Amino acid sequence: MVKTAINIIDTVDKNLMKTTYYEKIFVVFDKDNFTNEEFDNAVNMCEKNNFIPLWSNESFELWILFHFNLLESSIGRKEYIRKIDEEFKKNNLNYRYKKNDKNLYLKLIIYGSLEKAIKNATIQHRKYDFNKLIKPSKCDNCTTCYLFFDEVDNRNLNFK
Repeated sequence: MVKTAINIIDTVDKNLMKTTYYEKIFVVFDKDNFTNEEFDNAVNMCEKNNFIPLWSNESFELWILFHFNLLESSIGRKEYIRKIDEEFKKNNLNYRYKKNDKNLYLKLIIYGSLEKAIKNATIQHRKYDFNKLIKPSKCDNCTTCYLFFDEVDNRNLNFK
C-alpha cells in the first residue's frame, strides 16, 4: 500500500512534469497476515515519506469495534467480527458484518459513536505510544485510525 502511494505521487509528478506538494497523505492499512517485519517496515516507510500511517493491528475491524466499546484484551480479527455482530444485535439490528458494506458508516454513526471510537483508539494507542521502542507489530488490539480526525478535524478532543 505504501509503495503504491509513492508510485501514484511519482506518476502524478511525472505527468505534470513538476513536483506536486501535498499537505497530508494518509495511508490506511492493517497487519492481517503480513509478517511483523513487513508491517513495521510499512509504518517506517510511511514516516520516511512524510505520510501519515493509519494502521491497525490486527485488522481494520478493530477500528469498527471501537465505535461501540474499548477492547483491552488481546483477541484476533475473527473475534473482532463476532463482537461487531454482537454489538449490532444488542441494538436490535439483524445485521452481520460484511467487509465491503457501502452502508457500514451509516450503521456506525446510528448505532455506534465516532467520538467513542476516537476515545477508545486513543486510550489503547497511548498504552504503547509512550515508548517509541515498541514496534507497531507488537501493539496488540491497537489502531491509529483516530489520528485522521486529529489531522483534519481540529476538534482537539482530549480524552483522559
